Amino acid sequence: MWIVGFASGWVAAFGGSVVRAEDATPTVLAKELQLAPIQFLPANSGVSYVVEQGGLGRLCVTKGAAYFVATLPIDGTAVVERITARIKDRNREGFGMMSLARRALDSFEVLGMTPLSIGTGDGEDEVESLTTASFAPPTIPGHGGTYVLQLVLTSPGVCLYGANVAYHLP
Repeated sequence: MWIVGFASGWVAAFGGSVVRAEDATPTVLAKELQLAPIQFLPANSGVSYVVEQGGLGRLCVTKGAAYFVATLPIDGTAVVERITARIKDRNREGFGMMSLARRALDSFEVLGMTPLSIGTGDGEDEVESLTTASFAPPTIPGHGGTYVLQLVLTSPGVCLYGANVAYHLP
């Protein structure tokens, strides 16, 4: 049962419990953005990489190491809570990791990064979910600018399957 009485200042919700509208705590709606590997563009020239399955599959370097970036299509005042990179690492000598940065006209700051992937080197098909634990310095709403994900893949056999960004608007 939803009965809303804004004019009277009372709100009734499911189960018949009644609270005053001015006492209600605003709900922060968490959002999650999913990025496909094709959304990451090479940040250095001469990168040797492939996005498999006609551009819809995983992103892998084919020679050497490479940096990739993806601009997030969210407002720069959003509060990012967590980033997660899904990486398969079959190379004991290489690793993958992702960081979140905020870029403004006159500044650039790295806000947080995932742990490094752990190369198994044994051909297993396990995809690791590398997630930030916290951000330092914490993201501050109202800062503006643009959020950017930076990805580094250091060798063949280390591939990105995708990324997720959890955030909310202030």
